[in-house]
Amino acid sequence: MLRSFFVVIIMLCAMSSAQAATEKVVESNGHFNRDELDIRAGDSVIFINGDEVTHDVLVIDENDRVSDKGLQKPGQEVTYYFSEPGTYKVHCAIHPHVKMTVTVH
Repeated sequence: MLRSFFVVIIMLCAMSSAQAATEKVVESNGHFNRDELDIRAGDSVIFINGDEVTHDVLVIDENDRVSDKGLQKPGQEVTYYFSEPGTYKVHCAIHPHVKMTVTVH
């Protein structure tokens, strides 16, 4: 009986990690296509450069730690994995008016 319990726990853990979602956010016309995004810890966001100019996605956590995803040329995608709950500020280092908030639950 105890063995069956552990098998069920392992299966539930595997199912929860398999349910991580991926959201897409497009940068175009001088802004992200979303101002806010709510996701769960473990989800990822693909930032797609839909502009004809280069962007540079910065993700800043609540402790002001910065993750710079680097230069993103037109048409390129960069992915950020949000592993910890919190509120993150996201903006373009080149164009500071391109910004949004990601809330991770």
